[in-house]
Amino acid sequence: MAASLILFLELLILELTTGNKQPRHVLQFIPAMGVLGFVWIHRFVQAAENRNHRILSHVVLISVMSLVGYNLFSEEGLLTGRFFETRAMCYRGKDVRIFQPAREIAEQLTPEKNYILINAFHDQSKYSTKGRLIASDFDLAMKLKTYTKGSVRNDHKYRWKDWNQFDSILLLSDSCPDSFVEEKFENRSKMLTVKSTLLKTYRESSGIACLQEYQIIK
Repeated sequence: MAASLILFLELLILELTTGNKQPRHVLQFIPAMGVLGFVWIHRFVQAAENRNHRILSHVVLISVMSLVGYNLFSEEGLLTGRFFETRAMCYRGKDVRIFQPAREIAEQLTPEKNYILINAFHDQSKYSTKGRLIASDFDLAMKLKTYTKGSVRNDHKYRWKDWNQFDSILLLSDSCPDSFVEEKFENRSKMLTVKSTLLKTYRESSGIACLQEYQIIK
């Protein structure tokens, strides 16, 4: 009972305090929910006082075990290779085409380089753009592209007091040129006394994002 109450309160706190609700916020609770669910069903079986209750409890137990077993061991179950071949699961849906722009943008990066990123989609002024929906996915795709030999870091004026360790600056927005992101870039460059030159511009095929790379002059 105590464990169930603690789990319920944690989920309640998440529900009440989290504005940006996503399935990944509760993934860590799934094992605990499964174990507690099985314990409660087993307790229900033990507490059955008459024949009807025992039949009902065993029906519930068998149904749950059958569903779990099917989802684990069926042809496309979680424990079979075909699950990941046929079901492209993402935290916000199954349609992988939604995230293709992020993959396409990431392909423009050189894995060995170190980048500082100014992602306009995180700003409130870009909340109405299509790219805003996958703003974090742009970040993640670029970081995965470079994590072995290079790096991508989101710019923050309180964290990055200089850009000395980076090779290039990335400007990501819904269009190129974009006065909003270029103004932020110019202000940060003046603040850090950094000079750079435009290396390339890439417009993503669906039209929701555009990437500019400026090489830092050292």
